[in-house]
Amino acid sequence: MKLAAWEERTVSVPIVNRTALPGSRYPVFALVQYDDEGVHQAVAGQGMVSIEAPHSFFERWRLWFGIAAGVLVAAWLGVLLMWAIGSRARRAETGP
Repeated sequence: MKLAAWEERTVSVPIVNRTALPGSRYPVFALVQYDDEGVHQAVAGQGMVSIEAPHSFFERWRLWFGIAAGVLVAAWLGVLLMWAIGSRARRAETGP
């Protein structure tokens, strides 16, 4: 990748895990080279990559499933309450 003078750019690099176990950490290195007024410059940087265990669809969305379940239960209780109030009102109108 080539950059213009003073240009900044965010770069994403996909990493494929073939053999590392969850919880493993590996160093990642980057090397940047440039020429400045006929002099070659190089800079190296490093970071760490942590390997995480794969997560299922339900683990990723667990919070939202819990919220949806709570809303559905509250809605069902509201329907039951309205049904009970309507039933009691109909009995009061028709008498005992």
